[in-house]
This record gives sequence, C-alpha cells and structure tokens, in this order.
Amino acid sequence: MIGLATFTSVLTILFCTAVLVQAVRLDRRLKLIQSAENGKMVQALDEAARRAEAATEALRDLLRNEGARLQGDIGRGKDMADELTVMVGLADAAADRILSSMPREATGTAPANDAAEAEVAAVAAQ
Repeated sequence: MIGLATFTSVLTILFCTAVLVQAVRLDRRLKLIQSAENGKMVQALDEAARRAEAATEALRDLLRNEGARLQGDIGRGKDMADELTVMVGLADAAADRILSSMPREATGTAPANDAAEAEVAAVAAQ
C-alpha cells in the first residue's frame, strides 16, 4: 500500500495543479477585461478632448466678438464722461452767474469773482 506521506504528497500535487490551471484562466480573463477597459477609456478620453477643443474654440470666438463690442462700449462711456464734465462746468457757470446777480444780503455770499468765471469758461470751452 501507499504510505500516508505519499498519498498526501500526490493530493497536494493535484491541488497545486488545479490552482495553477485556475490562475492561468483567471489571468487570461483579466487581460481581456483590461484590454477592453483600456479601449473604452481611450475612447472616453478622446471624446473628452474633442469636447474640450470645441469649447475652447467657442470661447475664443466669444472673446473676439465680445472684446470688440466692449471696446466700443468703453469708448462711448469715455465720450459720455467728457460730455458730462462739460455739462457740469456749464451748470457751475450758470449757478455762479445767478449768484453774482443776486444781492449780497439775499445769498449770504459775496459775488463771484472774475477768476472763478474764467475757470468755468475754460472748462466749458473744452
């Protein structure tokens, strides 16, 4: 008869062989899954890159168009500020003339002097 040691050795060899076969099968399946997932990942990255390029191009177009429009708005704003400065100067001059024509007791101030009127006229001339 076969000894107990020999029997357990043969049984261990059979189990080890079965484990090796299962490990090879599992390795093959993992490689298939991994290659399929890599392909899907590459496709997803490619799609994301295309969407990012399209979004970047849309932003460039928007900035080109809006930048020019905003420059125009800024120019018009500066023109309006200049006009308002002139209007304020004219209003100050008119107020000074009104105050200078009123009697001193009614206004509580002295009549406007010639230097102030010259300054207002210079602002109005701009």
